[in-house]
Amino acid sequence: MRILLVDDDEALMDGLAAELIRQQYAVDIATDGEMAWEFLQLFSYDLLVLDVELPKRNGIELCRMLRMEGHDMPILVLTARDNVSDRVKGLDAGADDYVIKPVNFQELTARIRALLRRDSHALPPILQWEQLCLDPNTREVTYGDRPLHLTPKEYALLELFLRHSSHVFTLDAIIDGLWAFDDPPSKDAVRTHMKGLRQKFKQAGAPKDLIETVYGVGYRLKPLENWTAPPAKAASPADLPPVTIPPTPAPAVAPEAQPQTAVAIAQTWNRYLDVMSERIAVLEEAAAAIQEAGCLDQALQQSALSSAHKLAGSLGSFGYVEGSALARQIETCLQPPLSWSAQRIQAFCDQVVALRQQIGRPVETIAFRGHPRLLLITPDAQLAHQLTIAAYGSGLEMAIASTPDQIRSNTEQTIPAGDPPPDVILLTIDGQSDGAAPVLNLLTELREKLPQTPILVLTERADLQKRLEVVRRGARMVIQQPILPNQVMKAIAQLLQATGRGSRILVVDDDDAFLAVLKTLLLPWGFQLTTLSNLEEFWQVLEATRPNLLMLDIDMPSISGLELCQVLRADPEWVQLPILFLTGHHETAMKHSAFSVGADDFITKPITINDLAERILNRLERTYVMQH
Repeated sequence: MRILLVDDDEALMDGLAAELIRQQYAVDIATDGEMAWEFLQLFSYDLLVLDVELPKRNGIELCRMLRMEGHDMPILVLTARDNVSDRVKGLDAGADDYVIKPVNFQELTARIRALLRRDSHALPPILQWEQLCLDPNTREVTYGDRPLHLTPKEYALLELFLRHSSHVFTLDAIIDGLWAFDDPPSKDAVRTHMKGLRQKFKQAGAPKDLIETVYGVGYRLKPLENWTAPPAKAASPADLPPVTIPPTPAPAVAPEAQPQTAVAIAQTWNRYLDVMSERIAVLEEAAAAIQEAGCLDQALQQSALSSAHKLAGSLGSFGYVEGSALARQIETCLQPPLSWSAQRIQAFCDQVVALRQQIGRPVETIAFRGHPRLLLITPDAQLAHQLTIAAYGSGLEMAIASTPDQIRSNTEQTIPAGDPPPDVILLTIDGQSDGAAPVLNLLTELREKLPQTPILVLTERADLQKRLEVVRRGARMVIQQPILPNQVMKAIAQLLQATGRGSRILVVDDDDAFLAVLKTLLLPWGFQLTTLSNLEEFWQVLEATRPNLLMLDIDMPSISGLELCQVLRADPEWVQLPILFLTGHHETAMKHSAFSVGADDFITKPITINDLAERILNRLERTYVMQH
């Protein structure tokens, strides 16, 4: 699929393009509205990512023109403009999604995948041609019962033909559909990819000419009536590629981010570090001018405003979240009308100094949040192989262990202090009692060592007694075999969502020190935590983060937590939002007041972090169950 990125922030677009290309999309980049319009007249795109503030032609205007011209591809607006009125304008102009910068690259690409799925709602969930099946959600390809292990371009070629099964594609049409315009391959290279795809058809028992050559024209799927598929051959363990069982399996062998993504983003950051530094230099020039003259000339003010705006939009996407926040504060200071009191001048200069210090941090320390980590413990190599393919297609990082002893003997080496644990553990238990006992004991040990990590158990015996036993030992979910790998991945996704992995939490408290400590303590639990001490920004932050759960203090300046809870419960959009009070009050009357205005839980400070996290998870899980 082909995507057009339109933004004049080249650093941000190169980082996003690198991640999309890694996920097998063809990507073009336009740096202004006119260039984007020319691209759109020349090429067909499956999706458009569009900034609002563009040179030559405004993004909202471009979006409106595209809809008037009849272009129906999904449009995602990516901008630092976060006012409600701006969102309304973007959506009214025809945008399908409106995302505020800075945004994590993984979250942004997930939104893109969601828009592409939504746009393809009329297509079958699995693309099939006789015994050839391609699952776009997991990127798994099979012929009969045999998996086909395709390169990214081979997969893209096959998906193109299956989505357009009646078309004959010329080499030029294939290149236009699968490669960026500034990096087209030779026609011989496309023929090489086609040859590799056909060879893999043959190895899997499919006809080699399943994609046939139409001489003088191009390629197409061979019409079904022209050939008879041979009977499917069931794959035996010997036919499957070997699965590597690590000698020292780790519940957290993967780094904090998916390796390819972290490396690509770090490389992009290094390429554009000088650009970021130049933008801060403009702000430093503005700070010096203000200190000297007490004002800014219009040209420098506009230049500084533009630099701050771009830094606010891009730094957070590279991991410098605090840098983005500082840049946004600076951008607010530079908005007209300008009035420079001594206090405001000092605050502005301090913010610029802090921003320079932010990007002085080594790039290795940037905390990229990676994909969920799965630890699979099973002696079944064939099952491990099937689940590895399914996990890769579902965006999970996976480590594999074959025996309980491997886990026990390497615990100290594989879970160093400070390393994140797996987000979920998948454990298989044999139906025979003698084989099940060691694994059941391991289940108990894992629950004691990793109490916050959900464990899913696959078992051949799922009667009431077996379910009761594994649940008592710490399993969060029990599934009976046999079951398809994709169904296992869906269960894992449900478990992760129900137990709070990546859940957005907004904490409102006027004590900045408490917020800082709370953020540090809750970070290992995998929550996306936003803290707020300034109530004037509450509604803006609420709409920007759209939290899954809100935590409020009671005693706050200007408006109490109880009053804020009442306001939310009176709003149809937020009436179902889980609200927890975290307060120093312990009086029974205050607790009754909190529940009477709509609180879901009342927690008294001080509290142990494990207790707080478990109560958050319980509330998230109950909310998830009620909504599904």
